[in-house]
Amino acid sequence: DALGPTLDALVEAGGNTFAGLRFALDDDTGVLDQAREQAVKAAMARADLLASAAGYRVGRIVTMNENSYNQGPQPLMAMARAESADFAATPVAAGEVGYTAAVNVTVELVR
Repeated sequence: DALGPTLDALVEAGGNTFAGLRFALDDDTGVLDQAREQAVKAAMARADLLASAAGYRVGRIVTMNENSYNQGPQPLMAMARAESADFAATPVAAGEVGYTAAVNVTVELVR
């Protein structure tokens, strides 16, 4: 709720450069761990599917690498015309913060 008025105050104070805004959780450990777990489960399910289609089964995991990141949204600033000195604060659209984990798994195939 305070973001729009804060941006307005910055502009009023002479600010004319805005490098962007990023939303995030204070502690993203839990959600990143959930994303990692889901990514590994999805990778192993795909490995099982592909191995089965080729007439094999998945043996041991040879290597596993992961890349996790915050893909938080950029809030959208609504455009407005200043037709009078009395106007509402700059509106900012709400959004969600998304976290993604990607894993690359190399597995051994066995008959």
